[in-house]
Amino acid sequence: MKKVIALLVLVMLGYYGSAQYYYYNDDYYDSELVFEIGPHAGTMYALTDVGGKKTNRVFPIAQLHFKDTRLASGFYVAAMYRQTYGLRVEATWGNVQGNDRNGINKNRGLSYRSSINEIALIGEIHPLQLFLKADGAPAPISPYIAVGLGYYKFNPQAKYNNRYVDLQPLSTEGQGFAEYRTTRERYNRTQSNLIFGAGLKYELSHRFTLRGEFLLRKLFTDYLDDVGSGGFIDPALFAANLSPENAAIAQALYNPNGAPTGSIRGTKSKDAYVTFSLKAAVQLGRQPR
Repeated sequence: MKKVIALLVLVMLGYYGSAQYYYYNDDYYDSELVFEIGPHAGTMYALTDVGGKKTNRVFPIAQLHFKDTRLASGFYVAAMYRQTYGLRVEATWGNVQGNDRNGINKNRGLSYRSSINEIALIGEIHPLQLFLKADGAPAPISPYIAVGLGYYKFNPQAKYNNRYVDLQPLSTEGQGFAEYRTTRERYNRTQSNLIFGAGLKYELSHRFTLRGEFLLRKLFTDYLDDVGSGGFIDPALFAANLSPENAAIAQALYNPNGAPTGSIRGTKSKDAYVTFSLKAAVQLGRQPR
C-alpha cells in the first residue's frame, strides 16, 4: 500500500510540475492551459454591392462608410496554451445595412438591412510569445493573428410602405423561378464563412484581460444584401411566380429607379462583413503560489 501511495504522489507531483511551469508573478503560478471567458462589443459593417465608398475589395477598411456602421456584441470562451496558441468559441449578434445613396452606384436606388447571428470557432497565435523563454512570464501586451470558421444566419430586408419586408421570398432576381431554374437558385439564409483577423491583447492582471480586435468574414454568397450578379428581370415574371401581394412588393423594390430590363444589378464578387470589437475577459487557471 505504501508503494502505491508513493507512486500516486509522484504522479501528482509530475502533473503539478507540468501544469504549473513558471511563476506568473510573486503570488501566482501560470498554468500551461489558461481559460478566458467574457463579453465583447463593437461595430459591424458589410462589404456588398450596396453602399461602400470604393470598389477595391483588397482593402476592405477603405470601403467603410460610417453612416452604414452598426453595433454588434456577443461573448466568447477561449483556451490559451502557454499564452501562445489559442482556440475559442465565439458568438456574435449584430446588424448590417447599405444604401446606394451612400455608395458609388447612387443611380440604382437599392437599400437593405440584415441581422447577423454567428457562432464561430477561431484559432489564434501570439508571435511575440514564441521568442520568450519557456520559464519566463508572458508579454503583457501581445499582438496576434486569428483564423476561423463561422456559421451565421442573415435575413436581408428592405422598406416598403413604412415597414420592412423580407427580400429572399420575393426572388428579386428571379431566383427559383421556372424561367431561371438552371441559373438562379434561391439562396440559403444560413451559411458558413471564413474568418481572418488580428488583434492586440493586454493583461490587466493575473485575472483580467482586454483585447482590441478586427475580424473579416469572407462569405460564400453574393446575397447578403439580396443583390447578386443577375440582371433586372422582366417584372411580369413576378406576377407569374408569386402571390399578388408579393408580386406587387417585389416589383416596387427590385428596381426602384427603373433600370433597363436585362442590365446587371450587381457584381460577381462574394460579399463580406467585418467587426471591430473590444473584449474584456476573466482568466481562469492560474493557481496561488
